Amino acid sequence: MSGTGLFLIIISLVIAAYVAFSLYLLFNQQRLVYEPESHIDATPDERGYQYEHVVLTTEDNLKLDAWYIPSPQNVGEILFFHGNTGNISHRFETIDILHLMGFNVLIFDYRGYGHSEGKPTEQGTFLDAKAAFAYMTQQRGIAANEVILFGRSLGGAIATWLASQTEPKALVVESSFSSLIDLGRQHYPLLPIRYITSFRYDSKEHIKKVTSRLLIIHSTQDEVIPINHGLTLFENANTEKEMLEISGRHNDGFVYSGAVYIEGVRTFLKSL
Repeated sequence: MSGTGLFLIIISLVIAAYVAFSLYLLFNQQRLVYEPESHIDATPDERGYQYEHVVLTTEDNLKLDAWYIPSPQNVGEILFFHGNTGNISHRFETIDILHLMGFNVLIFDYRGYGHSEGKPTEQGTFLDAKAAFAYMTQQRGIAANEVILFGRSLGGAIATWLASQTEPKALVVESSFSSLIDLGRQHYPLLPIRYITSFRYDSKEHIKKVTSRLLIIHSTQDEVIPINHGLTLFENANTEKEMLEISGRHNDGFVYSGAVYIEGVRTFLKSL
């Protein structure tokens, strides 16, 4: 075989692999963005918490599973948005931290997660966020400007969108991305991400509309969502804002950073 023939075969294989991987991302993006688990591993009472099991109803008439976990100290109200994997039963480390600070916490599962009905979509998660916020402000009678939105990873994008539509007391965005397109381009720089993905979660645009006080938390060692995303969100925000840099990997930075994380969050929340 001539050198030219071998070269053409190699080029053909590279192009075929490129197209195949692009098609894989195109047809599997739902599973890459959302990784729900249906099994609830534990409930708050098993961890020693009193709580209310809450069923939220969305505008498109889906039932969502949620827990309202009050604190005896009752220093404030936090609506927590978890990341893209698992379900609410995998967030007790965060619940422990917020509970020890004295906050009442509403944590809920997006559609398709845990015992919540439906299938997750971008617009669907926004409707889920609205349902959780409506529960706190309408059913519990908490003023909108007394609710703190706290989102981690994908939850940070959902919380940012909600904050852009409402006027909460504050917004905390932890380990989140500037947009899914930006994140995809960073991980797959040679692929036409903008044309492949149907997901946007364009937080760098949504955050421009946020008027409440803002805390951005990000690890300098985050291997999934590099810190430049947190910095981009901070730069695009037009409100009173603070940045807390922590250490550790994407999924355990808030634990790995220990007192730096806890005191940073506590200081911000107390300042409200």
